[in-house]
Amino acid sequence: TGIDRDQIELDTQREYLTRIRGNISDLGGRDKIMEHMQAQYDLADKAQRAFDDILLGLTIARREATQEHSTSIFRRLTNSPDEYDHIQIDENFDVDLIDQTGSRVALISTGESEILALSFILGLMKASEKSAPLVLDTFFVHLDKKHHENIVRELPTFGDQIILLLTDL
Repeated sequence: TGIDRDQIELDTQREYLTRIRGNISDLGGRDKIMEHMQAQYDLADKAQRAFDDILLGLTIARREATQEHSTSIFRRLTNSPDEYDHIQIDENFDVDLIDQTGSRVALISTGESEILALSFILGLMKASEKSAPLVLDTFFVHLDKKHHENIVRELPTFGDQIILLLTDL
């Protein structure tokens, strides 16, 4: 992905900075060369900060897009959409469910947990703009009839390739 390429470029720039730092310290009193090396270091440092800013911006944008997609999907899949306001994803991509009062929902049923997890995965897929197969292994076991109906209705929007492993319900 673009973020992976940016991370590789950022790592390359960091290695370059490390080499420059070593070269600067090896030069000792050679003022002219030292000034040139310092200028290269300053340029590389600015480039590294720019890449860091770009990477941070991309990460924030992807997280926000994932959060929006996940919330939209969750609202369509849950059996009680009026109880919840949104899905919140923090900087570490930890996921919380937020209720209508703005509070984190501490305890949810196993079925709601599975719907939350599915919503997050589908949100990640939509935010990444990449197509990937979705495998749901005995996913429906802990879900009630309303969840079943919602998932079956929304199933065609989940992706191009969906593999369901089911038990007899």
